[in-house]
Order: sequence, then structure tokens, then C-alpha cells
Amino acid sequence: MCSRGYSTAACSIFTIILLVTMPGRPFGYSFNAYNEMIGAGKLTVIPATYFSLTPSFEASAEFVIGYGITPAFDLFADIVTFTYAPELRCSQVWIMPRFDLGWNNIAALQIMFENEVPGFSVSIAPQYHFFYENDIVFIEFNAIVTVPVSAPADTVVEAIVAPGWKVSKNALHLFLELDPSYTFGSRFEVTLLPGMCICFARNTHQICVGIPFSDITSGTLNMGVSIWYAGTFRL
Repeated sequence: MCSRGYSTAACSIFTIILLVTMPGRPFGYSFNAYNEMIGAGKLTVIPATYFSLTPSFEASAEFVIGYGITPAFDLFADIVTFTYAPELRCSQVWIMPRFDLGWNNIAALQIMFENEVPGFSVSIAPQYHFFYENDIVFIEFNAIVTVPVSAPADTVVEAIVAPGWKVSKNALHLFLELDPSYTFGSRFEVTLLPGMCICFARNTHQICVGIPFSDITSGTLNMGVSIWYAGTFRL
């Protein structure tokens, strides 16, 4: 969800088969942005996989879940993020409570545990999420400040802006995600991610694909493929 999404193909297929028959509310549109609250008593499941094609091949996966505790409070968690090619290694896990401020203005706090050699590192990321849609268009906006606990001088400020067009309201959505970020005292980066979501069961389940172009500002363009599923159902 979120460079915030990856899982194995088997897990993705199983999840799609399990959820496609269950009533729910959609959550996924673009790849990295979060949008409206899940809703009390509802569970969101977002498995995804990502393939980096240039400058070298790498395959990663993630499995994210979210649960609406109340209408104004939900909780997301990354069960596991890992790389499975060219080698197998666990990358990170995280947890993120979110609070509804009203009118689709949401405050969130993400706590990330990243696997490093040796040991692991912890980062804290306060976030703001906004979402708007009608029958034709939608827009997602996230603002994020990520502070590494052991190296606060390397703080990253990031925005995610993702407008989209509902080509067919309950069948096909197109979006263009723009992710600028700045690492203090270091570099400015931009990722561009066009994509599409195929919707099922009156838009309650979505299978999406995106083509991220990263490091646009560095002069060395990297490209990949992101594939994910998003569905929410009532427990």
C-alpha cells in the first residue's frame, strides 16, 4: 500500500478468491496513497508485488491489512515486506493508526521497523491523508514526514498526489500518481506512477497495475511494475 505494498503470488490469488464473493467497500486506487477511513467493523486486505526492471531486476512483496475500530479510528499494519529475488530477505514491518478529523481529512502516525545489517532501525512518520471523489474523478493526497530515530538528520519529507478518472464508474479507473520527496541535506527525488484499476462487484474489489518511473530527477530513470489487490469486507 504505500512503496508500501508486496506479497507472494499464491497469497494474492488466495485472497482474491476468498474476498471476491464478500460484500465490502473499496480502499485501493493509486499504489502508495491512503484515502478515506475504512469504516467500523470492516477489514481491508491489500496484498501486492513489485518488480524492479531497471537498472537491475528485483522482486519484492508485501501484505498489508487494515481494520476499522470505530468510524473515526482505524489501524493499518504491514504484516511483512520482503524481497524474494534475486535473494530472499525480510525488509520491514510497520503499524499505522489513523484518526478522522472530519470531511476526509485524516491524521496518521506510521511506525516502521526496517531490517538492516546489523540489527534493525526504527522510523516515525506523522502523516496527513485527504481523499475526494465523485462519479467521474477522484484525488488522493498524502503528506508525510519520515524521521529515522537513530539518524534524524536524514529526515525525508514526501508528498503523494494521485488524481484519477473513472472511465467506467464500477469497472475501470485510471490514475496518475506523482511522488516528490526530499531527504534533508541530500537529494530531491520524484517518482511518477501511471496505472489502472479493474473493479468488481460494484467497485468493492479492485485489481490494479502501475508502472513506476523512479529517480526521474537524477538523470538515471528506473522502471518497474506494481501489481496489487484491494478489497474491504465486513466481519
